[in-house]
Amino acid sequence: MQMKKAIQNHCTELNSIQEFNPQAVMGKFTRVEMCRACHSSTLHHFLSFGLMPKPNGFLTKQNLNKPERYFPLNVDFCSTCGMVQLEEVISPNELFDHYVYSSSASYPMVEHLRNLAKELVTRFSLSQKDLVLDVGSNDGTLLSVFKQLGITILGIDPAKNIAEIANAQKIPTINDFFSQVSAKKILTSHGTCKVITIVNVLAQIPDWDSLFAGVKTLLHKEGTCLIEFPYLVDTLKTFEFDTMYHEHQSMVSVHPLSIALRRHCLEIFDVKHDPIHGGSIRVFISHIGVRKICKRVDVYLDEENTIGISNPDIYSAYATKVYEIRDEMIQLLNSLIHQKKKIIGYGATAKGNVLLNFCRLNHIQISAIVDSTTFKQGLYTPGSHIPVVSESQLDKLNPDYAILTAWNFADAILKKNKQRIKKGLKFIRPYPIPTVL
Repeated sequence: MQMKKAIQNHCTELNSIQEFNPQAVMGKFTRVEMCRACHSSTLHHFLSFGLMPKPNGFLTKQNLNKPERYFPLNVDFCSTCGMVQLEEVISPNELFDHYVYSSSASYPMVEHLRNLAKELVTRFSLSQKDLVLDVGSNDGTLLSVFKQLGITILGIDPAKNIAEIANAQKIPTINDFFSQVSAKKILTSHGTCKVITIVNVLAQIPDWDSLFAGVKTLLHKEGTCLIEFPYLVDTLKTFEFDTMYHEHQSMVSVHPLSIALRRHCLEIFDVKHDPIHGGSIRVFISHIGVRKICKRVDVYLDEENTIGISNPDIYSAYATKVYEIRDEMIQLLNSLIHQKKKIIGYGATAKGNVLLNFCRLNHIQISAIVDSTTFKQGLYTPGSHIPVVSESQLDKLNPDYAILTAWNFADAILKKNKQRIKKGLKFIRPYPIPTVL
């Protein structure tokens, strides 16, 4: 009965969206009934973004007038372990068969990954005979640093177009999803891995049991698995919400992750915080009993317990603030539009597309999105249909305001545009409240 009512609500909302985007149609999705961390059924709804297009579903000009699929974007928390995850998921093939995100297109990300590789090589004394596997390796940006440092490398990524780019750059990459099945194949062909990296990918993987069974299979007896992901606690503190989208099926914290790992005889032995993406953590994992557990692990677990990541009150307050931020953003932009100000977006990002569609903004209010990723340029944003252009077009556009749709790289963007800011360009940062910088 509850599912039937939800479907009726989605259909009603789709009719409303079709006024905003006449080509909108309902896409296929699957409802999640079990927590992927602790396997409990104690999932509770706390936030709804309504129907959304795929966040990286950029369109060609020819496809603007063709049906565009929308999917429900609702968020639950697990009252047993504190895991946060989407209520409905889309097929991974739908999301990742062809991908438009490139790690190498962002200078801050390139620097971040370079430092990460150097840290791992130094800390774990890696040598040429050691194999590093990067799960969700994208265009090979991280692996290229390991290669420069003389380490044996292998990538695995489900996006055919991205895997082809990596292989063309002599970064050996398997075009497949990482799972227990693919891990066994890699074990046969390459042997065990001294280091397995899973950077900004965990949130995108629906089947954690197959993932961690694969890690268990491939990880050298003294090896380390490094997982980095946006940290749920930071998200709750800053009220950033646009990292919650169809590709990011989980919003992760240490406690639920540790539960899922222990099912596969793996454990967290260290945790480090990093400011990237609005607040992320690096979690270091080994086979149980191999390494001494760092005190930092308990520090993070204690903080999560103190905050109450299983407490419904924290999620109710968070959802209230999210709706307030959306309303304030709409009010600010409507005021600027009323003043006939020209507004663009800075960064054709998945998170930016969530923000734009949640606020029901489109190409009429936002004239363009500038982005440095070459294969996004010339495309149009999903749902809002805003043209994506090169950063070199910024002076020609001559906007009054630019929304930091890539707010996680705000410092680098502001530094790059220092002279334009002096000439009058103003930037709008969405969080923690919409602010003109």
